[in-house]
Amino acid sequence: MGRTKIEYVTHTWNPITGCSPCSEGCENCYARRTARAIGRIGKGGYADGDDPFAVRWHPERLDEPTRYRGRKRILVCSMSDIFHEYIDPAWRAAIWEVMGRTRHTYLLLTKRSYRMVRAVCVHERLPILPNLQWGVTVESQEHHFRARDLLYIPAAVRWISAEPLLGPLDLREYLGRHRINWLVVGGETDPGARPMRHEWAEDLCRQALDAEVPFFFKQWGPRNAEPVLLGRYWREIPETMPDFGAQERLF
Repeated sequence: MGRTKIEYVTHTWNPITGCSPCSEGCENCYARRTARAIGRIGKGGYADGDDPFAVRWHPERLDEPTRYRGRKRILVCSMSDIFHEYIDPAWRAAIWEVMGRTRHTYLLLTKRSYRMVRAVCVHERLPILPNLQWGVTVESQEHHFRARDLLYIPAAVRWISAEPLLGPLDLREYLGRHRINWLVVGGETDPGARPMRHEWAEDLCRQALDAEVPFFFKQWGPRNAEPVLLGRYWREIPETMPDFGAQERLF
């Protein structure tokens, strides 16, 4: 686990690494590119076998959160998708056990929302930990169903990462204090980045304002462009969780 440049967390934790593309948002995946670069020099656990970004379990990393004093904001499996089809449910169970006995705030992010719902509601009965913030990536309107799936998770904080934002996106039916209550937006920054139009980001900002949910704007795309939107910086993070019992659950 280490420090990170992701502004809305303090650390990343990767007891699982590796993934595979599942939608157009994966085209310029920073995690895949990072794994291949590290794998070429034989470091970081990415050099085993022919594919440095194959799904792998790193049990030696499980206890990393226990080494930090105070409360950190930790993004879980930033180098993977924790609901990837090749992940053993026992790995998730071990991760949940660590999260459940530590006092940090954990964040997860998935594009495989249907597998998330099945893991929670049907197969694994993963507990809804009060210190875990559940998120989905929604890069375009074509994938808005991930937001709908997220509403099946009765978590205190549910969030959307619209990054990379690849088109206009209408999330009005999903956003709200007791629905999806945090929105992160950002453009693509990787080599070959696809452009994000100003009006797409501005509209999402207004949707968050109308729904009275925190809004975090990461970047326009190019790293030298100031992340100013509608005349200001947006760095809102849900510091305090809404009433857990009031969250809407659709099943």
